[in-house]
Amino acid sequence: MLHEALQQAVTNKYLSVNVSEGVVLPSRQTPDIVVFKPDEQAAILEACKKERLGFAIELDFMTGLRIGELCALKWSDFDFTEKIFDVRRTLQRIQKKTSDIGEKSAKTQIVEGDTKTKNGKRVIPITDVMYHKLMQHRSRQNFEKLRLGKGYANCGYVFANEFGYAVEPSYLRDVYERILKSAGVSHYKFHTIRHTFATRAIENGAPVKIVSEILGHSSVQLTMDLYCHPSISAKRNVLEKMENP
Repeated sequence: MLHEALQQAVTNKYLSVNVSEGVVLPSRQTPDIVVFKPDEQAAILEACKKERLGFAIELDFMTGLRIGELCALKWSDFDFTEKIFDVRRTLQRIQKKTSDIGEKSAKTQIVEGDTKTKNGKRVIPITDVMYHKLMQHRSRQNFEKLRLGKGYANCGYVFANEFGYAVEPSYLRDVYERILKSAGVSHYKFHTIRHTFATRAIENGAPVKIVSEILGHSSVQLTMDLYCHPSISAKRNVLEKMENP
């Protein structure tokens, strides 16, 4: 960004030379991708059954959605006839403009925004298992609506709180952490679910292009750089096949 700003200054003849041209950037270290082991994933999914919003975690293991995309899902995004749903927005808490902050008002607000990238807007198929679990979750939500009556906001969110309003990412992270504790699994960031989905899909032979589109990555290369690193078990399988042609 600084390079582009200085280059514009050169174009506008405010500067004679872009002094950032001679800067040598350090090599970027790619962090190791952490994924849940199959037994850890099984324990987490079992623990999800004890939480009111445990299905949000289950659905994330099935689709690899970003946490903001998960919170922003609405029932109107689902087409149960075609068995597909759209990912078209994200939910996040942002800082308010200084001019909007009153003496007693909050400094942040929850807003719906566009997905992270243009490719982030995508269509994801609904599997039979996913459909069955979605219907179960919807039934539980409808029961809450009936019980609360006019007190239910009915904002249309798939993962709403008890009063029908949006559940923000920080709340869903708290649910996730309780589930990890209940499952006896070490704490990892929520994004680990997304990494786990992608890794399992590729290990099971899913084409990288399809995985990339499901994840909403900006390029297939990004998916390959992040996830196309075979696990130890995959490497072992190759070596064992070579020993037994």
